[in-house]
Amino acid sequence: MSDVLLTIRLPEELAEKAKAANVEIQSFLIDSLERKLSTHFLNRMPTKEEVEIEIRKSEERIASGLYPLRTLGLNKGTVWVSGDFDEPLSDEFWFGDDNEGT
Repeated sequence: MSDVLLTIRLPEELAEKAKAANVEIQSFLIDSLERKLSTHFLNRMPTKEEVEIEIRKSEERIASGLYPLRTLGLNKGTVWVSGDFDEPLSDEFWFGDDNEGT
């Protein structure tokens, strides 16, 4: 298979984010296209072997250390959940106010 030269425009901010995250854009695009072609355009599910290959590739990427894992707890305390979050919602929420228009 021969290579095809492809020129694309990326927003500068996106390219900077990819660089900061150590994302190799060419490899990312190739992987994405291969995945998309094998599952969507050919209208078939990937085989067990294809899934296992993708899992191995993912494991190798993680083990390489080139793609840093997410750090848990960086935004701790920035989200608040109400104390009554798990309480059932009122009938007015689901069905509207019966007194409207009367």
